[in-house]
Amino acid sequence: MSNESDSRGTTLVLRAGTDNADFHVHNLGIEEIFFRARNEYLGGLDVDDLWHQPVVPQLRELLTRFEAEVAQGASLRCTTVVTSRSRRAFVMEQTLVDADTATVMATCRSVQVAVGSGAAVEIPDWMWHAIEARDGGPIP
Repeated sequence: MSNESDSRGTTLVLRAGTDNADFHVHNLGIEEIFFRARNEYLGGLDVDDLWHQPVVPQLRELLTRFEAEVAQGASLRCTTVVTSRSRRAFVMEQTLVDADTATVMATCRSVQVAVGSGAAVEIPDWMWHAIEARDGGPIP
């Protein structure tokens, strides 16, 4: 597994595999890849100890489309990008592709809400600056 950044998001490169599937990666295994890629993205923001800040992003909504079966051992690329924002939330879009054929295997759209003191709050400027720096420009 490796992590690459470019001017528009982050790409996680990995080999497909789960412990309890013989021929293809089951849907939960795909969700685990998306989970790991989202955490790599957020953990890669230029913020000291993100998860212990007064305001943290929390997953509110998740929509995954499974487009094709992923074979065990397939070389995959998972790209994660923040595509839009509001005062209290932002949308992350992820695409999982076969690295050899560029076939889209699955997509995931998630909504992250800023939470502070147990409630949704406005996303602080420091978090926007970190996200925009990571993605190479302003988030619409």
